[in-house]
Amino acid sequence: MEKRFKKMYTAKHNIKKIDISDTDKLNSVDIKNRIKMKNTEPNSHLVHSQQKDQNLTKLTLTNFKKAMANYYITKVSLFDNKIDKKNLSSSKLGNRTYKSNDENKDDVIHINKAGKNKNMNKISLKKTKTLATNNDSAKITKTENNQKLEINLNENKETEANKNNEKNKKIEENKNIEVIKKIDENKNIEENKNIEEKKDIIPINSLIEKYFNEIKTIIDKDFNIFPFKKLVGHRNVLPIIGHTLLKTLGLLDSRIIAQKKLESFLYTVSDSYKETTLYHNSLHGADVAQSLCIYFISSNAEEVLETTVLDLLGMIVSAMGHDLGHPGYNNNFHINASSDLAITYNDISCLENFHTSFLFKILRKEENNILERFSTQNYKTIRKRMISQILATDMAHHAEVVSLIRTKIKASEDEGQKSFQLLSGNEKTKFEEQQILLNYMIHAADLGHNTKKFEISLEWVSLLSEEFWQQGDTEKSKGIPVSFLCDRDKIDVPGSQVGFLKGFIITTFDCLVSMFPNLKYTMENAKNNIKEWQKLLDQHRVRGWTPPKKESKNEKNNGKKNKNK
Repeated sequence: MEKRFKKMYTAKHNIKKIDISDTDKLNSVDIKNRIKMKNTEPNSHLVHSQQKDQNLTKLTLTNFKKAMANYYITKVSLFDNKIDKKNLSSSKLGNRTYKSNDENKDDVIHINKAGKNKNMNKISLKKTKTLATNNDSAKITKTENNQKLEINLNENKETEANKNNEKNKKIEENKNIEVIKKIDENKNIEENKNIEEKKDIIPINSLIEKYFNEIKTIIDKDFNIFPFKKLVGHRNVLPIIGHTLLKTLGLLDSRIIAQKKLESFLYTVSDSYKETTLYHNSLHGADVAQSLCIYFISSNAEEVLETTVLDLLGMIVSAMGHDLGHPGYNNNFHINASSDLAITYNDISCLENFHTSFLFKILRKEENNILERFSTQNYKTIRKRMISQILATDMAHHAEVVSLIRTKIKASEDEGQKSFQLLSGNEKTKFEEQQILLNYMIHAADLGHNTKKFEISLEWVSLLSEEFWQQGDTEKSKGIPVSFLCDRDKIDVPGSQVGFLKGFIITTFDCLVSMFPNLKYTMENAKNNIKEWQKLLDQHRVRGWTPPKKESKNEKNNGKKNKNK
């Protein structure tokens, strides 16, 4: 394009060696000097040389700059719109005409404005299209950005809401955990109240010296715990009896139990029973342990069962703590009331599981741990023994426990044996066979007050009856079913005792005496107690208590007639 323009311009004005590409570098002096150049060739052009020189001199700098400026404007605009050189050469922008105005004697360069305007219109259209597209894209991007911002804001709001919800959930969970912890702490405080609030421990040896003559009577089948309680005090009964029983069985060896820890353990167990509970208190625990020890001493049970130190120690400790912390309400009450014990132990031996757990919590404390000198394996063995024995005191298992022993006795009778073997001699089944017999003996001892002398048995029955009636009163106030033997307005104590002795006690101790004949005194006392209760039943009186009168048929009929009227 530059070459074409150069030829056209030099041909018109006879100018040589003008480099248009360098026009932007020319100053006014250079341009004038170049314009004044003449064609020195001797041709026909000499005639007009003077006139052309005058015309060239009159070509102003401004006209030249305008022409060059228009050229470069079109060039720049074309390149800005990305027009190729091929399209540029074929376009109408190349149709330029250059005219000299002879009338004004000035050479003026005229560019074809029509072609320029057409191309400029096309370029402007393209620019507007691009601007429109750019504007549309900008609008779209803005809307997209706005949508994205809205989405991000919504997401942020949702995340913040979720975070707040999670925080609130965590706070609620923490609150619930704290509430549960407080409840558990309160339960532990109630359970371990006597453990935490330790009372002064009186050295047992000093008590033994003080009550030496009375303590001798402990190892007697006719031992009466009630006058002994008045003598030594309620709190000291279990520690003294427990210490005496362990000594009798040869378990006070320092290699087995530490003396100080034994005293701490015995007093902790005694204090953990509730004195407000009329029957199931520390006196009952001490009495069951004493009865069980007498069963072993009075018979050859230790030899027949082939018991070890672990068996004997676990047996006495289980008996002393088998009703630990008893609240004065039986399992039936807890199940009907959906108490914490029933929920915790799923309505299965609620109290017995609670007593076992409570006992091992006491043993776990360092100052009470009388089992610390046993190996890990021995500890597991004695723990297994104790758990099974305490759970066996649940009356719900009475029929099962008795039937196991009766089948064993019947099998030996069918074989014509005068005496039967309690253990089969199989080492693999020996532990389980021993466990069944030990469970039976602690269950019998738990019912043992019915096989003591009548004056002793009467005292225990009076306490148990009042405890049952207090439970019945609570059940009435709570609107739950009144348990068996717990309604003071309907119970007939002498009649219920006669039925209980005949239905439960005689069958239980009949099996015990069959295994250990030397314990026949229990059956003799039980039969005698049935006679005594029968006398009271005939008199309709027991310790100032009078059962409700039974209406005759005539009285019932008269009552119905009165109601109808």
